[in-house]
Amino acid sequence: MERDGPCALVGDRLGEQNKQTTVGPAIGYRAFSFHIARTVHGCSIPPVPGEFLTWATYNFLIFAVVPYLWFRRSYDPAQLNLCSTNWRNDLLVIIVICLVDGAYELAALGTSIVRDTGRM
Repeated sequence: MERDGPCALVGDRLGEQNKQTTVGPAIGYRAFSFHIARTVHGCSIPPVPGEFLTWATYNFLIFAVVPYLWFRRSYDPAQLNLCSTNWRNDLLVIIVICLVDGAYELAALGTSIVRDTGRM
């Protein structure tokens, strides 16, 4: 197995996932990962805008920029699926995913989400 192949990168990303539980508290925020801890359920203190900006920037760098820089050394944009060869099919995939996700959200959360106000 290649040392700097996909398995090595996945292992590194899992390590980053674990590091994120310490990064937030180290800079004065709550722990964050793919989402900010206790912001969806059990949130008694709403997150401040700086917390969201830090979380979004960190996740973008760690889970998008670093893997891109890692893989572009060995693969061209077409191999990384960064160039579309069939726009219509790509659009169809996006629409189907949005519809399936929307149906799941409505089924899981019920129709109460439809009655939420803009501030909710």
